[in-house]
Amino acid sequence: MSASVGKAAPFDIDGEVAVNPEYRDYFASTYEGEDLREQFGVFPPDELDATLRNLIAAADDRLHEERGVRLRADAKLFLLVNFRELIVRPLDVMGSPAEREELRSVLAGDIRRVALAAADSGDTDYPVRSRDPKEPDGISSHAVVNGLARNWDQVASLRPGFWNRYR
Repeated sequence: MSASVGKAAPFDIDGEVAVNPEYRDYFASTYEGEDLREQFGVFPPDELDATLRNLIAAADDRLHEERGVRLRADAKLFLLVNFRELIVRPLDVMGSPAEREELRSVLAGDIRRVALAAADSGDTDYPVRSRDPKEPDGISSHAVVNGLARNWDQVASLRPGFWNRYR
């Protein structure tokens, strides 16, 4: 899959790990404060956050059922912001014809996969049990980062093939 044909994945250019120029411009514009929300197609802005919160809550419930722990607020925010800003919005704003239910299904699986990977990360520097008695026990955003890093190739929405399907 080549970046020279159509719109390629944001982090894959001719097999190299690099930011596709179209997405680089989107990321730069967003970082500088340009509001691109009116360009949404798959999920209107208000619905997007609610959808992602529901998917994160479902993953948190499954994590609790299967591992007996929950995501902390910082981990939930990390998932919300990163899935919204680095996956859904770029697909949508860059002209994705993605189907809403298919995208929702992929995101649900990925959020669940990342949450479970965080619980299984075995991160001894940042354990599930909080060292601070004022902070609730649970999976931290740091554990989510580590779980994601260890399972990057298992997250469907990060694979070039996923992005190229919607181009």
